[in-house]
Amino acid sequence: MKLKFGLMAILAVLSAPAAAGTIDLGVASNYNAFIFNDFSTYGNSIGGALAVGNNAFLPSNSIANGSHNQYGLVVGGDLNVPWGGGSLNGNAWIGGNNNAIPQYTISGQVATASTAAAPVDFAAAKTSLTSLSSQLASISATGSYAAQDQWNQNSKIFTGSGASVEFFSLNANDFSSFNNLFFNSIAAGTTLVFNVAGDNASLGWQWQSLGSSYNVLFNFYEASNVTLNSLSINANILAVDATINSGSGNLFGTVIANNWNNSVTLGNGTFAAANSPLFNTVTAAVPEPHHYALLLAGLMVILVTAKRRRRLLTARV
Repeated sequence: MKLKFGLMAILAVLSAPAAAGTIDLGVASNYNAFIFNDFSTYGNSIGGALAVGNNAFLPSNSIANGSHNQYGLVVGGDLNVPWGGGSLNGNAWIGGNNNAIPQYTISGQVATASTAAAPVDFAAAKTSLTSLSSQLASISATGSYAAQDQWNQNSKIFTGSGASVEFFSLNANDFSSFNNLFFNSIAAGTTLVFNVAGDNASLGWQWQSLGSSYNVLFNFYEASNVTLNSLSINANILAVDATINSGSGNLFGTVIANNWNNSVTLGNGTFAAANSPLFNTVTAAVPEPHHYALLLAGLMVILVTAKRRRRLLTARV
């Protein structure tokens, strides 16, 4: 009986199906913009909260902190507001110098490195989010896209597989030729992950046809520059090594990047964590060969012990 249960336990370990992995932006999901280095803007507004690893330049900028973070603004370096005023709804944490003019109003308290622990570990976050970007990029596409027809080669139709999380593989070099975009066989509420290759990318008006029906993440896993140009889009951006360049428009979601240098308005919103068995195949720890060897060794011990007990019983009889 013990042999039977031992075999069943080992077989269960070897044959247990993998659970779905969770795609999650972690600490960055609490912010509209999560920038590892410098953030520079002028005259725009941020509906949620802002986290900046180094210096922030925020003249005439307003931060609503609609997500009600403990700190609506986290700046690892210096806060610079030399002119123009602006406002922050909530508390601020500033690791360097507070160089904001009196016309920049903060409704809450200002904490510093000497009065409160840093609320964000940017180094750890970058390691985690870089890993996430690489893991997502390694997943094969479940959806596809093609020209609308022979007369409309630049109008693209994106077709899903019916899964709750769809992966699309794109190249940023093709974006400039995109015209109208259509989405087919993709149910409302589906998570769409666009893995985008290429060093330079530009998100423009074409992507507005995504609407607000989907949970969207653009993973610019190779980009050093991403431009947001004349758009109004509900989406999230994961571009850990990129600078978000000058442009215009509105984006509702979370932007993760190395630097920010533009005046796009950020509306409150974020990526909703999503479960996918395909993501688990990448992130789950795959047993090494020596793990299997240990399991087989355990099986052998059970077999030898069982045989030895049977011999002893036989000898006593």
